[in-house]
Amino acid sequence: LFYLFIFTSTLTFAGDYVLLRKQFDGACAEEKKAVALLSALTAVKNPDPVSTGYCHATEAVMARYNSNPMLRYRMCKTGLDKLNETITIHPSSLELHYLRFALESNIPSFLGLSGHLDEDKKMILKMIPTSKDADLNKRIAAFLMENKSCTPEEVQSLKCYR
Repeated sequence: LFYLFIFTSTLTFAGDYVLLRKQFDGACAEEKKAVALLSALTAVKNPDPVSTGYCHATEAVMARYNSNPMLRYRMCKTGLDKLNETITIHPSSLELHYLRFALESNIPSFLGLSGHLDEDKKMILKMIPTSKDADLNKRIAAFLMENKSCTPEEVQSLKCYR
């Protein structure tokens, strides 16, 4: 409970997303961490758009820990639908586009839940040069380069962020 309070306070008042990103990385790897992150994010009063996006992304990630294929699909779709709504309201958020791109690129294409990959990549490549968030820029560049979704020219333009 104390950890939840500290974590929630950090998200609400600091505006620094480095911790949130690390927590989300953990949530993608371990169910216990995903449950803790989702609990902390849903407890935040008046969350900012990025925190809201991470909450919805964590909801989608929770699907990987369910053994029922239909529930997995439904959970993932629900989280992504909510993230899509957040992006519609805040289309200029680099972090939200990156979050959706990262999620969708890890979903099998036959599920039909990866419809924003080209749009998000385009937005990310357009917005990253003006971003002042070095941690986010480094994460994005590393992910896009590892994901092999970029042309050689795009890879070259991302190298300065690594």
